[in-house]
Amino acid sequence: MRIASACKECRSKKRRCKVRDYGPCEQCARKGTSCSLDLGNRLPKVPAFLSPPVVQGPVEVLSTAFAIELVDLYLELLHGKPHTLFHPSRLRQQVRESSLSDRLLYSIAGLAARFHPSPLVQSKREHYIELAKADLKACMDDFSLATIQACILVGHLCGAENDRNRESLFFAVGFRIAHIVELPQPKVTDDWITREQRVRTWWSLYMTDRWSSAGLDLSKQMPDNDFVPYPMHELDFYAMDADTPAAGIESQRIGLWAQMVRLARIFGQVRDLHKQHADGRLNNFEIEIVTARLSQDIESFVRELPPEQRIDESNLSAYASKGLGRDLVALHLGLHHYSTLLYFPFLDSELAECTNQALYASQCKRSAAELSDMLALSKRIEGCKPLYFTVAHMTVVSSSALLHELLFGDTALLNVTRQRLNGNFETLVELQQLWPTAEMMTDRLFAFQNMCLRSPDPNTHRADRWMVKFLLQHAMPVDEKAPEAPHSPENARERHVNDALSVLRRS
Repeated sequence: MRIASACKECRSKKRRCKVRDYGPCEQCARKGTSCSLDLGNRLPKVPAFLSPPVVQGPVEVLSTAFAIELVDLYLELLHGKPHTLFHPSRLRQQVRESSLSDRLLYSIAGLAARFHPSPLVQSKREHYIELAKADLKACMDDFSLATIQACILVGHLCGAENDRNRESLFFAVGFRIAHIVELPQPKVTDDWITREQRVRTWWSLYMTDRWSSAGLDLSKQMPDNDFVPYPMHELDFYAMDADTPAAGIESQRIGLWAQMVRLARIFGQVRDLHKQHADGRLNNFEIEIVTARLSQDIESFVRELPPEQRIDESNLSAYASKGLGRDLVALHLGLHHYSTLLYFPFLDSELAECTNQALYASQCKRSAAELSDMLALSKRIEGCKPLYFTVAHMTVVSSSALLHELLFGDTALLNVTRQRLNGNFETLVELQQLWPTAEMMTDRLFAFQNMCLRSPDPNTHRADRWMVKFLLQHAMPVDEKAPEAPHSPENARERHVNDALSVLRRS
């Protein structure tokens, strides 16, 4: 894409053009004349069979300064968390040189605009998303790294807007193009930065597949590939330039995204375990055996974490000073979330016959509490608070395990559990202001709470198909599990639950 440095009117009159962030340039605005930066639909014409959406209203051409501002917001708040696609310095360079495609620039703008302090910019979010989708559809047969990256970004945008069908479509296109171009194999002409971007894009597709296939209840598309190298350490990658020789990039340090990939491999197996359990393909003994094996995998992962990647205020502050505080938080949120999911079935009282039922139920609630504490810590340290929308689902799952503690746990923990729930709900309220899908995810928590308090079944955390949908299929709403039934007078524990949930009701 070419980002406008001057409008057509100023170029034709050979006068200096002062481009503004929005609307016509200063010269045209002062003269009251039409300006190419303000009027006209400049979307490329495309074949009819691709059917790009019709974008309503004028297409905004972003000034270089404003585009850089949005890119910086995206890099600070989102990149490196749900996906890792770009070399930051090169991305900014592409914006300055007007060489970044529309499908990437407007995708980034659609993600970043919601974080901008200006309400006017925030209001343009949907417009940017439509521009990104239109250009991506027009260039769908451009089998390039940029198109794969755009599929990932637009898929995330659709998911964030509760557009599940298009989310699935764009991700599927990204998977297929990656197969066609044999990602992550480099081209002969690739420099070292592009080679690493191809690796990181492949793993971003892998992470996307693990989450979206679970969230949409679809089959996994990306294999567990032991031959693709892990992403290099973030600081080593960000410090690279195009001429860095091979010997200069052979880093032995394990980066945060490499650790996230290791965890995502475990998550894929946890998801399979849940589905097999709910479908009756595993008996309780087999469930316990698989859980024990995956528990050992998680424990090994924790033991092998380098000291500097463990969570404490000192490490988190150090990573934040390097611009990676949110990335470290994302790693540990994933760890606690996957652990909570793994042990969640053992909150089912019907698994009491299992040898380790009490142990695993305790580990589930401990992991849920650790996720809540991680969120609280991230809010206290500048540059660490996670703001991507899948955090809402993690927070909902954590809250559902903490509700078990309120209803059936140690009375000595009631107050601290309620405080954790209040903190979780504050996170959900904040995320709802940014992402439409966070509101749907919060509604899922209300459905879970209603099931706990209104169901005649005292086994509130039964590991059945409804529970699997609640735990994994975060992209879809859940129905009430059972109709309201005559209910005994509210007891003290239920009052704790209702009082905690009042934080969300007030929002």
